[in-house]
Amino acid sequence: MSDVSKDVTDFHKLQPDRKIAIMGILVFVFVFAILIGTYMAKKGGSLLTIPGKKSETSQTAQNADATSLTMAANPAQLSVGATTTVTVSLSQTPVQAVDVIVNFDPKMFRASNIVNGTVYDDILRSEVGNGQVIMSGTVSPSDPTNLRTGDVFSFTLEALATGEGTLSFDRDLTITAKNGVNTLGSAEETKITVTQ
Repeated sequence: MSDVSKDVTDFHKLQPDRKIAIMGILVFVFVFAILIGTYMAKKGGSLLTIPGKKSETSQTAQNADATSLTMAANPAQLSVGATTTVTVSLSQTPVQAVDVIVNFDPKMFRASNIVNGTVYDDILRSEVGNGQVIMSGTVSPSDPTNLRTGDVFSFTLEALATGEGTLSFDRDLTITAKNGVNTLGSAEETKITVTQ
């Protein structure tokens, strides 16, 4: 303790301009330490990272927990007036609930007949709109841990005009939820060719 009191006494004996310089250095070190702490907190707590390694690891973890949605039309080629069955499937990470919105050109196709698949026990909403198919499904409240992958639902699509039509997921409104987190990773569109 005598060393500290000696240092304080020596500090008081310094000229005023040197006291200001020392105080400035202390303030600079304090502010610099706060900035480094804030930077480390944003980076996940590590100041030393191997370039590319952290983002690669994070991307791998993110992909491992992601849910994939796909659509398949059977048949994928048909004539005007014919119908095809479009099946929406869920793979990779099973989830507790989904809100799926499929968009299509209403001048080219007419949708109908939404049928539940094997993934969810309960359909909360199934609706066909102008150029959209909407389906919301969830696991049974009596068995919320019964998570599955497979066919979520299917619907019938009638061809109205010739050409190549695209069915796509509305990425802004389509959600795959697990423990309150949207796990949607890939959501692949499908194409249907309509001939005369």
